Amino acid sequence: MLAARHNLALLLAERKERLPEAIDLWRDNLKRSPDYLPSRLSLAAALPDPQQAIAEYRTILNAKPDYLAARLALAGLLQKAGDPASALEQLREAQKLNGKNASIYESIGDIEAGQKHAAEAKAAYESALENAPDSQSSKRIKKKMKQ
Repeated sequence: MLAARHNLALLLAERKERLPEAIDLWRDNLKRSPDYLPSRLSLAAALPDPQQAIAEYRTILNAKPDYLAARLALAGLLQKAGDPASALEQLREAQKLNGKNASIYESIGDIEAGQKHAAEAKAAYESALENAPDSQSSKRIKKKMKQ
């Protein structure tokens, strides 16, 4: 029943006007089974309130600290919420999980640059460049390094 309700919520969430119904279904699933990760992930991604989404991602990471996608999503929300220190903390944890991911280093560089930490930003961008998956990424990172 959980999977069926979750799948129905996914379908409802595709239509913006039906998103509240989807959120209610996911929350109902989580009342029945708080560890049902598919509903928790979908709920976190769909919540319009960033603070509620942050709380959901933190719940996910308490249960599965090595869940890279949840950690990256949380970092993005924290950065948007004006908490760069916490976003950096999440990105550093993500870095431990996948030290070859150029986007993690690039995000660290972006935050450090925004904080006017030029040396830290440069180091992060250099690591991103070393791990860049393609020439387009390399070009973007080099442009950021020049700025």
